[in-house]
Amino acid sequence: MAAPKRLQLLLPWLNGDHGSPGMKLNWFLAESVQAWGDSTQFSHSDDRGFGFAQAELDDLRRVLLEILDMAEQTGEGRPWRRLESLEFGVIRQREKPAKLPRGASERREALKPGAFGLAVFGNLLDILVYAFMRTLTEPGTVLLSRCPAPAPGDWSRICGRYLISGGRVGRPQEYCSDACRVRTNRRNEAEANKRRS
Repeated sequence: MAAPKRLQLLLPWLNGDHGSPGMKLNWFLAESVQAWGDSTQFSHSDDRGFGFAQAELDDLRRVLLEILDMAEQTGEGRPWRRLESLEFGVIRQREKPAKLPRGASERREALKPGAFGLAVFGNLLDILVYAFMRTLTEPGTVLLSRCPAPAPGDWSRICGRYLISGGRVGRPQEYCSDACRVRTNRRNEAEANKRRS
């Protein structure tokens, strides 16, 4: 699954919509691991699976939103996040051929990247933060932006919900919902009418 699809699993929860965050986190991690193929193997030290307490979910959501906020401030601040429980290793995923094949296609197959992979072990919450940051930094995948529409009920503020504005063919998405697009059009019409009168 491409990074935009993986992030779409999490964005409603990150934007404060109700739902099943544990299930979304489970899908996100599972899809992230599949997307990176066999090049990354995750294992965690928690026996409870994805049975997070509400306080842990709130803390994880706060951390992921901080990461997104820091990412918006290019060149400012300190974009570091310490994940103390994580341990990394390198694992061989393909056996080294005793002798390189003579044929061109067999030789390319034997020499292609991916003979080694990354192994990550640690606390499940830290692994989720790492997977989230890795998804955001995959080459050529997504552009996240904030919805510029007026906020519901208070047009002096912006909506500010995160949305995926890249990663698909055609015009990038500008608003998080049709309601925000309509609210923007109404505000623009009201401002134009005010200027005319």
